Amino acid sequence: MARWRPKARLAAVAQFIARVALEGRTLVVTNKPVRCALTGENPTNLPVAGKYGGADIAHFGGIRGTNDFEDRDAVIIVGREQPSVRDAERRAMAIWYDTRRSIYCVPADKKGNVQYTETHRSYRMRDGTRKFAKVKVHPDRRVQAVVEQIREAEMVQAIDRLRLIHTQREKTVYIMCNIPLDPPVDALVTWPELVGDGRLEVAMEECEEKGWDALPLAAKQLQRLFANLWATETAAKRWIEKNPPKAYRDIIRVWGVLNDYRPPSQTSWSKALVRHGADPQMALAAVLGVAAEDIRVKKEAAGSEPPVKANTAPMPRPNKPSPTTGPVAQPSNGGPD
Repeated sequence: MARWRPKARLAAVAQFIARVALEGRTLVVTNKPVRCALTGENPTNLPVAGKYGGADIAHFGGIRGTNDFEDRDAVIIVGREQPSVRDAERRAMAIWYDTRRSIYCVPADKKGNVQYTETHRSYRMRDGTRKFAKVKVHPDRRVQAVVEQIREAEMVQAIDRLRLIHTQREKTVYIMCNIPLDPPVDALVTWPELVGDGRLEVAMEECEEKGWDALPLAAKQLQRLFANLWATETAAKRWIEKNPPKAYRDIIRVWGVLNDYRPPSQTSWSKALVRHGADPQMALAAVLGVAAEDIRVKKEAAGSEPPVKANTAPMPRPNKPSPTTGPVAQPSNGGPD
């Protein structure tokens, strides 16, 4: 099985966490691989929470019953903990081992994949209306009960760490996932509406789709490779001036390291993000369409790999809905898996 690698979407999540944490004491709850990808922690013997971008960060399954975070001002739920179909079925078999009706197992498709089915479930909006989202479910109600104990119940547990029912002040809940939960929702927002200008993350996602392990950050290359994001070289240059590569500490932690490189016939050095573990010359050659031996790459600058407790440059305030003691602000499309 291939080793899990964090996706570009997580880099945008990292910056969003830092922005929210600037406004108040923040708890982040996600699954263990995402937590460790952000913090650099060893997944064995983790404490209840670590530190990331000015926030406390914990993982599903490790925070039930704790009151350590009841004084936090906001909680961000990143993704969800969803067991595989077969894992959920095995757990259900162990619980209902003596049932007369056997646990239904979803058959594999022609490619050998086993998938949940989809159904529509509704959000309970603050104004009394209902809006719907597609949610993955298991056709056997007993297996689905197992899924919801691991998935929905852990998300609700994370929200409950702020002890909203007892608080006398307003707090904010962000759910970066499209699974409806019981609390009423103030606002459904799209991913771009939540995180703002995400062109760099979109470019990284396109690199992943194309199998590229490098992202050149020179204006000329950005415009050439991603004309759908930067229409002209001048637009790319202005964007770089407003978003200097050295400030992307979260992206460097999650996606790759910042390298200086010089392609053939270019006298000045340019910067590029290169995936962790990839050979910079080979990765850049594949993207630029030149021979690897023709690309000069400087040795990684000291500090290009952030420490475990990553520091984050101050970011603009996010466009967030009004705080509330009960409802949640929930994006209408899922966050990172």
